[in-house]
Amino acid sequence: MKVAEFGIENFRSIYSLPNLHAQKLNVFIGKNNAGKSAILDALFIALKNISYLSPAISSPILSEPADTCPEQLSKLWFFGGHEKPAIIRIKLELNREEKSELSESSALEDIKYVELEVHITYEENNIEWKLQKLNLVGYSFPSIIQKTNKVYKSITKQDLQEYNIEKIVEDAHVLNNEAFSKFLEISKDKIFRLIPYTYIEEGNTRIKGLLRFLSLPTDMIDCLRRLNDAETELKSKFYNFLQEITPYHTYYIEGRDLLKQWEFITLRTECFGSGEQLIEGLLATLIILSREHQGCIVMIEEPEVHLHPEYVRRLARILRKFLKENDMQLFIVTQSPDFLKEIDWESVFVVRLKKKEVPSLGPKFTTTVDKLGKDKFVAEGLALDLGISVGELAFIDVLILVEGKADEDILRRCIQILSEQGKLQNLNFYSTEFYKIAQLNKDSAIKLATEFLRNQVFVVADGDEEGKRIIETAKKYNLKINENVFQWSAKDILYLFDSNVLSKAIEKVLDKYKSRIKEDNAVDNISELLKGIRNGSTLARDRDPLRDLATIIFQNVEEIKNKYRNGKEREFYYMLKAEIARALVDELSQVPLEIEKVILLIDAVLTRKRERREM
Repeated sequence: MKVAEFGIENFRSIYSLPNLHAQKLNVFIGKNNAGKSAILDALFIALKNISYLSPAISSPILSEPADTCPEQLSKLWFFGGHEKPAIIRIKLELNREEKSELSESSALEDIKYVELEVHITYEENNIEWKLQKLNLVGYSFPSIIQKTNKVYKSITKQDLQEYNIEKIVEDAHVLNNEAFSKFLEISKDKIFRLIPYTYIEEGNTRIKGLLRFLSLPTDMIDCLRRLNDAETELKSKFYNFLQEITPYHTYYIEGRDLLKQWEFITLRTECFGSGEQLIEGLLATLIILSREHQGCIVMIEEPEVHLHPEYVRRLARILRKFLKENDMQLFIVTQSPDFLKEIDWESVFVVRLKKKEVPSLGPKFTTTVDKLGKDKFVAEGLALDLGISVGELAFIDVLILVEGKADEDILRRCIQILSEQGKLQNLNFYSTEFYKIAQLNKDSAIKLATEFLRNQVFVVADGDEEGKRIIETAKKYNLKINENVFQWSAKDILYLFDSNVLSKAIEKVLDKYKSRIKEDNAVDNISELLKGIRNGSTLARDRDPLRDLATIIFQNVEEIKNKYRNGKEREFYYMLKAEIARALVDELSQVPLEIEKVILLIDAVLTRKRERREM
C-alpha cells in the first residue's frame, strides 16, 4: 500500500492543498512553522485511525471529547474554523497481493486504486473523525477487454473505457460490509511515525549528569532490542547498512540488554553518542517494519538530528537504497541541505507559508507546497551554475546576480556590517545566494534565475559596457531598474571604496607577485598604476587599471602565464580581483555610501514583499 495522491483542506495551517502526487520517497523541506509537520499530521490522522475501526460498525466514526485538550484541538481547523470540516483526501495504490484480497469481496475484477476521504468535524462538544468516503476504482469487465484497453491507451494515451467506481462507504455509512471489512484488514498497522529524538532524563542520582540515558523514543528502542535478538539474516542486513554509514561501528552482544563490546570493554548503548544511537535505532526500526508490515508507510521527522554532515549524506543514500530493496513508502521532513544533496529532485516538496485571500476570512497565512523540480531543466541548470545540488535550491530565498567572486565577497561583508549596525529589516533574515554570471551566457543565466525564483531576483552590475549589457538583458525579463536591477556608477565595485583603502588592499595582494617580476619596466608600470589609483587619476580614464595590472602580472610572471595559458588571461583578472576583494573585506568596517544605498534598496523591496506576504 502506498499514497499515490493526497489533498488537504481546512487543517491547521492549511487552507487548501490540491492533489499532490506522492512517490516512494517524499521529502518535505521549508522554514519552521511553514506547515511540514501539519502535512504529515493530516496523512497520519487519516490513515492511522482506520486501524481503530471495527468491521462490525455501520458508521466509521471515532469520537474524542473536545475538552481533552481544548487549546490544541480548537486549532485543528484553519484559523479555528470548525464550522466546516477538515478534509483529507487520499488515493491509495495497492500491491498485487492487497488487490487480490480486496477483489474477492468486490464487484470489480481489477482494482486500480482506492479513494478515501476523511472529515474531522466538531459535533456537540465532540471532535469526530469520519471516514466520509471509501471507493474502489478499477475495471469490472473481463480481462481480455482490459488488455485491449491497455493497448489502446499505449497508442492514444487515453482509456478505451472509463474506470468503474464501487462505493464502499458513502457519507460515513458502510454500503458493502464485506469489502469494508477486507479493506480494514489489509490497511491495519500500515502507517508509522518516527520522531528520532526524545527527552533526556536527569536520573535519580544526587549529582546530576552522572548517568547517560538512551536518546531514542521507546518504539525505536524496542525495535533495536528485537533486531538484536533476531535471526542472523536480519542482523546481517542491519550491519551491512550500518557499515555504509559508520565504517567503525561497534557490534551488539546478543540479547535484549543492548550491550556493546568496545576495546575489550562491555558498555551499554547509552554510553555511545546520540548520533550512533539514532542511526542504529532508525535502521533497526525500518528493518523490523519492513519485515512485519510489508507495504507500510513510514513518516520520519528530521532524521539528521545529532548527525555529522557526512553521516547525513550517507544516511540519505542508505534510505534510497533501502526503498529499492523493500516494499515501503517514506515521508520525511528535513532541514538539512546535506540530506537533500543525495535526494532526487523529483522527490522534494518545498513547503512555504504565504498570505492568500481566503473567502470570508480575508488575507491569511496558509501553507503552500511546490515540487522543487517542476521544471527539470530550470532546476538542474541553475543548480549546476551555482555549484550546488538541486535539492539545495529549496533553501534559497533571495538570489543576487553579480559579475564575479569579488562582488559576492564585498556584498556579503557589507550586508553583515549593515546588519550589525541594525540598518536591515529583512535581507539578513533570508537565505541569500549569489549567482556569479561574468563567465556565463548572461541571457541564459538571468532567464534561469527569474524562472526559478521569479520576483526574488536582484541584479547588481558594474558601470562599464559589460554592466550596461547585463542591465539591458535583465530588463527583458521584467526586472525593474532601482527595484530589482542596480548599476554602480564606477566601472567596478572595488572603485567605490576610498582610493587609499583600495590601494593598500592591492599592495597587500601584490606582495606575492613583485618578487617574481624581473622586468624593471613592469615594476615601474605597476607603481604608476598604484599611484594613479591613490590620487584617482587612473579611475577617471576609460581604461580599467585593475585589468591593466592583471595584464602586467600575467605577462611577467611565468607561473601565472603557465597556469592561465591558452587565452585565459581573463580568468586571472577575475581571480586577482577576488584576492583584492578578500584583502579589502578583511579590514572593512564601514560600508561605502553607494553600496549601502543599493543594499538598503534591496532590503526595502524585500520588506514590501514581506508586508504584502509575497515571500
